[in-house]
Amino acid sequence: VEDFLSNNTMSEPLKYVSVILPLKLEWTPCYSINPSDDEVGIGDRVKVRFAFKEYIGIVAAVDVTPEIDSSRILPVISVETSLEKVSPSEIALWRQVAEYYMCSIGEVYKSAYPVGKIHMEEARATSLAKIKERKERMIAGIHARLDRLKERLFNKERQSEKHREG
Repeated sequence: VEDFLSNNTMSEPLKYVSVILPLKLEWTPCYSINPSDDEVGIGDRVKVRFAFKEYIGIVAAVDVTPEIDSSRILPVISVETSLEKVSPSEIALWRQVAEYYMCSIGEVYKSAYPVGKIHMEEARATSLAKIKERKERMIAGIHARLDRLKERLFNKERQSEKHREG
C-alpha cells in the first residue's frame, strides 16, 4: 500500500472504482487504481483487501467519486486478467435478483461464484500459464538446437570446400 502511495505522483489524480465483494454489504466499497491501469473496466476481476482479508471482487463501476476521504481508500492489489470477466448484463441480473430477494449484490455474487468455483478458475488459469510457459521453453529449445545444427552444417560445408580445394 505504501509503495503504491509513494510511487503515485501528485500530478496524476487517482482513479476510483466500485467493487462488488462476495460479502453481505449494503454498499459497494470504493478502491483506487493506478492511473496507468486504463484497461480496468466494468466486470473485471480484481484482488482487494477488505477487513484485513483479501478477496476477488468484480468492478461494478469505474471513474466513481468516493463518498469518503480519499486517504482512507485502499488501492486495488491486482487486476486478475487470468480470470474471465463478468458481463455487464450478468451484473444487472445480480442487481435485479438482489432487489427481488431483498439481499445484497455481494450475496448474489457469492452464490453465483462460490469460493470453490473461483479457486477452480484460478487453478485453471495457473495451469494454462504453466502450459504456455512450457511450450515457450520447448520452442526456445528447438530454436537453439536448430541454430546449432545450422552452425554444424555451415562448418561441415566449409571443411568440405577446404578439402576439395586442398
